[in-house]
Amino acid sequence: MDFPHLHIIIMAGGAGVRFWPASTQAKPKQFLDILGCGETLLQATYRRARHLCPPTQIWVVTNAEYAPTVLEQLPELQSANVVGEPAKRNTGPCLMLASALVQRIDPLAEMLVLPSDHHIGNEGAFYRSVEEGVEYAQTREVLLTFGVRPHRAETGYGYIEVEQDARRDFLPVERFHEKPDAATAKRYVGQGNFFWNSGMFAWQNRVFRESMVRWQPALAAKFAPLEGGYSRGVVEQIYEAIEPISIDYALLELAGNVEVMPVDFAWSDLGAWQSVYEYLPKDALGNATQGSAVLLGTSNCLVSAPEGQLIVAKGLENYAVIQTEKSTLICPIAESEEMRRITAILGEKGYDDHL
Repeated sequence: MDFPHLHIIIMAGGAGVRFWPASTQAKPKQFLDILGCGETLLQATYRRARHLCPPTQIWVVTNAEYAPTVLEQLPELQSANVVGEPAKRNTGPCLMLASALVQRIDPLAEMLVLPSDHHIGNEGAFYRSVEEGVEYAQTREVLLTFGVRPHRAETGYGYIEVEQDARRDFLPVERFHEKPDAATAKRYVGQGNFFWNSGMFAWQNRVFRESMVRWQPALAAKFAPLEGGYSRGVVEQIYEAIEPISIDYALLELAGNVEVMPVDFAWSDLGAWQSVYEYLPKDALGNATQGSAVLLGTSNCLVSAPEGQLIVAKGLENYAVIQTEKSTLICPIAESEEMRRITAILGEKGYDDHL
């Protein structure tokens, strides 16, 4: 399918703290081959984007300090297509910045927004879904999000609610829900009108910009100087004057023209070590290993050792053991989503050089 005005925005500025100790401030999750596939998560996302449009219409928005890493991992991409943010301001400003740059190049642009650090299993189904979604959005005044049909009661994802018993291909969003507890997640899945929030979007750039002016006029006004031309100095001034806000809070939870396209391709946001464990093949005792490991009386564990190192574990059950050159994590695998709290404690104790 031909989309001459399609521009793909890859958001690659996350810190990836939930994958400590493999993911660090110097090299966060999106720049790692966290699944052992032979390509980093960013490279996999870019490869999928290349299936849909040329490199000149792919934009990677990242923290300025990561721009050299992006160019190293994506040598096909021109430096002008790597947009360095001077500070972390979450996904709202990230997409406003990308929108301003794309608008100057192509006033008729459509945008497909992809996180850089997700796993897509069935790529054929992914391509079919996003092409259908882009085609739908390019002729309508909608902000389209892709909602993954849930196959389990997952507490690590946000959910999108639609009208009960709705059976169309594109559905108005009733409301967005934060990550639920186990009982609530089970109820969501049982009701059948909830979808996982994938964080992937499609819209006409014009519709996005007009929506931001309506719902976030102060934030939109901050980015107005970029209409006269892009300069790093102007971007730095803008980022000094704004607060972090996600695109969900800034726009999608407020606007009345948000729709969801239910999709069925295999997807994971790889939010914690447990999601890596679920992806990897297991031995007869349910253990998943990366690198060299000898496991004795050990079951249902994730064990990851760097090249040249050996991990020996005895008597463990339901644990994650993650070793890097500088640090080792040992924790119940079900608690691996608490990495944000753990890394905060490490910072308080002066272990910044391990973060």
